[in-house]
Amino acid sequence: MSRALEVLVVAILYYAAARLGLLMAFDKTNASPVWPPSGIAFAAVLLRGYRVWPGIMLGAFLANVVVFIGNHAADVFTIVAVSSVIGLGNTLEAIVGRALLDRLIGPFTRAEDVFTFTTIALVACSVGSSIGPAAIALAGIAPSAGYETIWFTWWLGDAAGVLLVAPLLVTWSAQPQLGWTLGQRIEAALLFLSLLIGVHIGFGGWLLDRAAHYPLTFVPLPWLVWAAFRFGPREAATAAALTSGIAVWDTVNGLGPFARETVNESLLLVQAFVAVVTVTILTMAALVGERRDAQASLRKDHDTLETAVDKRTRVLWQVNERLRESESRYQLLAENVTDVIFVYDLDLRPIYVSPSVTRLRGYSVEEAMAQRFEDHLAPASAALARKTLAEVLATPRDGRESRTLELEVTRGDGSIVWTETHVSLLRDAHGRPNGIIGVARDITERKLAEAKRTQLEGQLRQAQKMEALGRLTAGKRPEA
Repeated sequence: MSRALEVLVVAILYYAAARLGLLMAFDKTNASPVWPPSGIAFAAVLLRGYRVWPGIMLGAFLANVVVFIGNHAADVFTIVAVSSVIGLGNTLEAIVGRALLDRLIGPFTRAEDVFTFTTIALVACSVGSSIGPAAIALAGIAPSAGYETIWFTWWLGDAAGVLLVAPLLVTWSAQPQLGWTLGQRIEAALLFLSLLIGVHIGFGGWLLDRAAHYPLTFVPLPWLVWAAFRFGPREAATAAALTSGIAVWDTVNGLGPFARETVNESLLLVQAFVAVVTVTILTMAALVGERRDAQASLRKDHDTLETAVDKRTRVLWQVNERLRESESRYQLLAENVTDVIFVYDLDLRPIYVSPSVTRLRGYSVEEAMAQRFEDHLAPASAALARKTLAEVLATPRDGRESRTLELEVTRGDGSIVWTETHVSLLRDAHGRPNGIIGVARDITERKLAEAKRTQLEGQLRQAQKMEALGRLTAGKRPEA
């Protein structure tokens, strides 16, 4: 929608609402209990921004021109000037309210929003009610002595209009589609039909003496509570507007508990009723909405948590299955490999020894776990192991943390086994050394072969020396 069209629509709506407000005026005057145009202006600036202010100005100007021409014997210049000033006051009223709010309230789903809106509406309405009465008093259209009364009546009318109409427009703009199920449509129809009956009983004198003015203002309350609890702010605002409209109309026509002998007294009572009912029902609907949102959020969080837990459980189960498979494979490897796999702490006390230790040393796993590292080493090998561990512990983290040693191991039957042992340093999660892991392989046959080869090489060298010595001795023997 273009800006010019927006301005024109606002001007038309403002003017139409002003004509409706005049229909609800007492004694064919401007003393209307509710001034709907103020709510139109407030909602327009809230929903469309400051750019619609010319529409408010134009609508207010035309509405006041028509009023003054029909009710006051003033010259054209005075009417135009006063209407312009009043239009400016009405425009500033909406702009000040929007500036104080500093953001769009909507759609009244929090009690905090309702209270903030109400406070700022009451403050902002003092702008128009200060400028308008001052203009008509200075122009001589109204007596200056009655300025306070006019100001208060004007302020109450504007405030009632803002509190009643603006929430209605804002909530319907935020949620224009009904989105009701068939059951909700039937319930809504029953609600508003019965509300109409209840309001007319309370303010129109239905079922009772119309002239008795019974104090039945409480009759519509159950339906208003119904709208707040079963639906939401939009329906609550609609129910409050319907109730207030009928209450104002009946009061203007001398019906209901607010119809009193003086106009000011009737105005005060009906305006207070409109403001209190609207704010109360909107607050109730907001509180119900907050509770529903909290419950929905909890359900969503619960579902999300359950989904996450279920997903995490599946992942953990899969990881656990992989760990079991890995452990099974590792155990199978450890039980069938001929090399001995072992883990020791820094004091060389066993933490784990593979079953192959029985083949290598002749001890069971339980017996091997009960021994210290050096208990099954020859003294020289034990000293070498201690020295190597100290060197590894002193190695920087990025240095060589593994060593390969040849160690002489004593079996359970007292025989000797030579092992080639590869050890590596273990670290904890903080990078601190906390043990060693190693693999020991039986190299006894290799060591025996090396010893045999060394022995044979020694014998060969000895034989070669003897042969060389024999030749040397034969060469020096004298001839016969």
